[in-house]
Amino acid sequence: MSSLLGRIDVWGLLKPILESDLGVIVIALGGFILAKKGFLSRESQKAISNLNVYFFTPCLVFEKVGNGLNLKMLIDLSLLPVFYVIITAVSIIVSYAMARIFRLSRRQRNFATACITFQNSNSLPLALVTSLANTVENLKWDKIPDDTAEKVASRGIMYLLIFSQLGQALRWSYGYRILLSPIQPDDSEDHDRVRVHGNPSEEEIESLLTPNEREDISQLDLPSSSGLSHPGGISPTNNKNNYSENAVTQETTQGIEFKNSKLKKAIILLLDFFSPPLYSLFIALFIAVVPPLQRFFFEEGSFVEASITSGIRMVGDVAVPLILVVLGASLATDIGKTEGPEQPGKVNDKRVLIVSLLGRMVVVPMVILPAFSLLSYFSEISTVDDPVFVVVIFLLVGSPTAIQLTQICQLNGVFERECAKVLWWSYAIFTPPNSLLLAFASLLVVDWTK
Repeated sequence: MSSLLGRIDVWGLLKPILESDLGVIVIALGGFILAKKGFLSRESQKAISNLNVYFFTPCLVFEKVGNGLNLKMLIDLSLLPVFYVIITAVSIIVSYAMARIFRLSRRQRNFATACITFQNSNSLPLALVTSLANTVENLKWDKIPDDTAEKVASRGIMYLLIFSQLGQALRWSYGYRILLSPIQPDDSEDHDRVRVHGNPSEEEIESLLTPNEREDISQLDLPSSSGLSHPGGISPTNNKNNYSENAVTQETTQGIEFKNSKLKKAIILLLDFFSPPLYSLFIALFIAVVPPLQRFFFEEGSFVEASITSGIRMVGDVAVPLILVVLGASLATDIGKTEGPEQPGKVNDKRVLIVSLLGRMVVVPMVILPAFSLLSYFSEISTVDDPVFVVVIFLLVGSPTAIQLTQICQLNGVFERECAKVLWWSYAIFTPPNSLLLAFASLLVVDWTK
């Protein structure tokens, strides 16, 4: 233990943390000042967010994934999605448990779940892993002959890249379409109209139906609420046979229409679930696993790489700075005066922040990391045995909330003020000591498992 303490360069660990944090703060401060000066109004911020999600972010995802992965790497690293699923599942369970303890509403619970589940897997962990690879000799893997600091850094970046793209896919699908959706019913509001009365009225039933379903219901020869009249003056007691035949025919027709309607809704829902960054991810993965296509787009010195791919790369480089500018601008904007009536109430605003911050930065690491440390000690799985993989998991599990959440909240118009506060507290207050502690703990585990 003492030998390890002597080998660790504390300033070498602290320096990239401070550099990353100050870089984030400087860019966000620029957005804050621009918004205060009136250059970035609410409409401008939303326009920038839309440009980012439909243009800049897809270019970033395309360039990073298409150029950073190949088929062999995906096969060798097939275990990483399993780890990501476990980390995500534990994070969701923690968020639900804490939401119950703090009595958050459904909307607030969804926001807290997004903050706890979607972590930063790019800037901060990447800077720390690169620094550790170049400063700590203990991260070299004994299973790789002549392992070097460059190889250690490359493996760490590769691990983070895969986790990053899995996170991108989840953020722009489950997060964008469900957790932070602009249309979310409040608690107990969904079924109040039906539960108040044992027999809901026709108006209540009709209000719950879609226009197509209302039309289908109106075409059925069903008895009225009194049971005494029928459309066209037909009496059910005098025309039982005709009614039975009509009912069978209409029931069959209705069943076919119902199935078609359900299929159509399922397809629309599936297509709506995807977003431009997610489409870009799938295209990039396809290019990454087809070597001729990958060479066509990313072979250094080729005409396509120097023209089309270079342009995409330049566009992608703008994505993260724009996200930070909008983050700073959202802190300066008085959202309370611009939010619509459908925004969630601010009664439990502090509770939402407490759940989001403690869940992301404290509770999830306390639940996952001890179990992972035991796994790395007893397991003989090759990937888990890699020292830099242990460091990556520690830094990833305890990293702050993903900055992209502010972009999603801007686009959907939900929890913008809360998201800005969560990110501000995460990066300005929690991250420096938390990252240093996690990096140090990961090196202790690496030394323990060897």
